[in-house]
Amino acid sequence: MRATACTLMVVTALAAACGSLEASRGAEASPAIVVPAEDMPPDIKCLVEHGARIVKVIPPQVPGDLPGYQLELELPPDEAREVSAKCQELAPESPQRTDEELLVVYERWLDQRECLIELGYTPDEPTSFETFLSGFRSPQGPWTPIDGIDTQNWTTGQYQEAKEQCTLEFFDRS
Repeated sequence: MRATACTLMVVTALAAACGSLEASRGAEASPAIVVPAEDMPPDIKCLVEHGARIVKVIPPQVPGDLPGYQLELELPPDEAREVSAKCQELAPESPQRTDEELLVVYERWLDQRECLIELGYTPDEPTSFETFLSGFRSPQGPWTPIDGIDTQNWTTGQYQEAKEQCTLEFFDRS
C-alpha cells in the first residue's frame, strides 16, 4: 500500500486523524517546523516520534490552553489511524474552564462580531450564553463571531483587515 500524506489537526488533544486522505494524495510535503521536544505535549511528541512533521503551530483559542498543531504523517491510511489513536491516548486533558472564564470569552467574541458587522459582514446571530457554554463543552464547539461568514473565500486583504481590526484570536486561516 502506498504511503500518503495525512494531515492531522491537533488542538489541545488530537482532534482529527487523517481528515481527508484523498485531498492530500500527491500533495508535496510541507516543510517541518522545529519545536523542541520538551515543549511538545506527549501526544504530539508521540506523533513526531512516529514520523509526523509539524507544519503549523496554532495559537491557543483561550488563554491558558495549549497551542494546537497541524501535522503531516506520511503513512498508509490504516497505519496513520492506528498511530493517531495510540498517540491520542497520551493527550493531556483539556483544562475545564469556569463559567466566569467562558463569559469573558463570550463577551469578547460578541465584540468581535460587532467589529465584523462594522466591516460590512453579516455573521449569524450569537447564541445565548447558556448555549455557548454547552457548545464550548461539547465536541461540536461553540458559536463563534465568524459563523455565517464565508471566510473560505476571503481575499488575503479581507483576512488581514478582519484580523487587524477585530483580533479574531481563535481564527487562523491555514
